[in-house]
Amino acid sequence: MSNISIGSYSNTVTSNQNSSKQNRDRQEDFSSILNDAVNSTSNRVTEITISDEAKQAASNELPGWVQEVINRLSNNPDQKEAMDDVKMMATIPGGPLVSIPENFGGTPHYLATGQPVTKESEARFNALTQSITEKTTQIFNSESAKGSSAADIFKKIHEYMATQPEDYLQVLNWYRSSYKY
Repeated sequence: MSNISIGSYSNTVTSNQNSSKQNRDRQEDFSSILNDAVNSTSNRVTEITISDEAKQAASNELPGWVQEVINRLSNNPDQKEAMDDVKMMATIPGGPLVSIPENFGGTPHYLATGQPVTKESEARFNALTQSITEKTTQIFNSESAKGSSAADIFKKIHEYMATQPEDYLQVLNWYRSSYKY
């Protein structure tokens, strides 16, 4: 028996308008990987192990941590408190964790990626953070004005965040977890 392990399968979604095409493409890519794995073994018995990340990517489920937050917000008996939590998430800019310089020979590094902090990376990060915070604040304000629940607003903010550049999310240590639209 041969073991073929297929690792994490994720795709960065760049816009909600293309989501159904991307889902079809992702499913076709996933099917292609499986077909290639099966066909490459010809007459041998093959066992294919699919990682949890690949299973998540092939489903339409929210990542576990996102669903936990949604459940916590939905089940909070104090919905004002839940809304305040989401407002903080939406309106307070996030920032990267940066290493203590002496741990890396005097050069600061982003803890989540190990990449050095440069003037260029810092300027790009700050510009993205400002733009993203403006948009998440806008999402919060418009959805709360409509009377949306804290959980629904959080989900919309998460969906928006999941469309941001991968390197930005990595520096933030944002757990996208192969979320599909």
